[in-house]
Amino acid sequence: MGNLSSILTDSDNSTCTFNSGSSSLQPSILTQAQSLRNQARQYQLEAKAASELSQVEYRFGCQRIETGEVETVILRECRDQLNACVILANDDRLIAYVQSRSSDTNIEQIVNEACQQHLPTSMIPEVIVVLDQFPLNANGKVDRTRLPLPSRPKNLVSTDDEPQNELELYLHALWTIETFAHRFQLLLTQLLIDDQRPVYGFSILLDNERQILHDFNSVIPALEFEPCHWIFARRTDDHPQKIGIVMEDQSLSYSEILYHSQQWAMYLLATCHVNVGDIVLQVVERSIHTVLGVFAIWMCGAVYTPFNPRDPPAQLQSHIRNFKARTVLIHDATRLYATLDLDATIVELDQIPLEQHSDVPILDSILVTSDHLSHIVFTSGSTGEPKAVS
Repeated sequence: MGNLSSILTDSDNSTCTFNSGSSSLQPSILTQAQSLRNQARQYQLEAKAASELSQVEYRFGCQRIETGEVETVILRECRDQLNACVILANDDRLIAYVQSRSSDTNIEQIVNEACQQHLPTSMIPEVIVVLDQFPLNANGKVDRTRLPLPSRPKNLVSTDDEPQNELELYLHALWTIETFAHRFQLLLTQLLIDDQRPVYGFSILLDNERQILHDFNSVIPALEFEPCHWIFARRTDDHPQKIGIVMEDQSLSYSEILYHSQQWAMYLLATCHVNVGDIVLQVVERSIHTVLGVFAIWMCGAVYTPFNPRDPPAQLQSHIRNFKARTVLIHDATRLYATLDLDATIVELDQIPLEQHSDVPILDSILVTSDHLSHIVFTSGSTGEPKAVS
């Protein structure tokens, strides 16, 4: 440390000088230096604790709130009515403790209005407690641990949708039962009118819920509807030679996909008499045929409905009966289904002759709107019979 000198002042205001390079220091000087360092350290800790106590950080959801900021705003806006204010976070809510300058009974309302005007919603205290005097600790500071918790808090801002008392629980139960009864009545009414419709075709939306959806959709600008196969046809005009499908060692360009899909669609129209809205079941393994079959079905305006080839054939027969499907598409890997006695026309995709149909433009005249179904898929059936989702 060289020959630098240090000067310490003892309790008698006498100056003690020593050479830092000397190895013989008086024990009393070392004791006084250690004592001074301990006192300074203690003072710093107390000052830091006091600062942290007045600037408590509280996380409300994903937001960070410093209670000191809330206290500052309340004291600034209500300086004529309040002497002091302390904010505590308890049970996921903010509680404001205030000390009034007078016996004004409207203190809670005054504080609440000030908070509503100058604080964001997440920083507004839910409960305001008026105290005549704050509890103090030995140092004359507010003892936050002794602040009384409100026994029957007055919620000024409700941030919880759950029922808060017995009356709200009772009303909530009545509303739930009434709503459920209305939905059940609506479902029965539709069932009595049309008992042939599949259950997924019924609606459980009440009139007020339909109105909400109508009002919500009315403010959204209507988009021009365009079927998927039309969009694909336009992309094909832009990139006819671009590769559209790659499956193992096979690949097809955009123009080849469009050509095969159109030929298959014309076959379904001319030979199978598939109409707009008809449900066409496709029993095809994962392959290029899967994509071509989907486009061919959509070009006819029909509803694409896949069936897992690993499911039992009896389930396919059930789907044919429930959906009144008249056409089933298969290919070489699922040719086994061609031997079954199914109540539908079986079409082997890889056996459809690829002819140059001169009337392919007729596909553009098939009218499909956004109200038509595009596909029906099924749940896994892990909890029972697979359910249809359209």
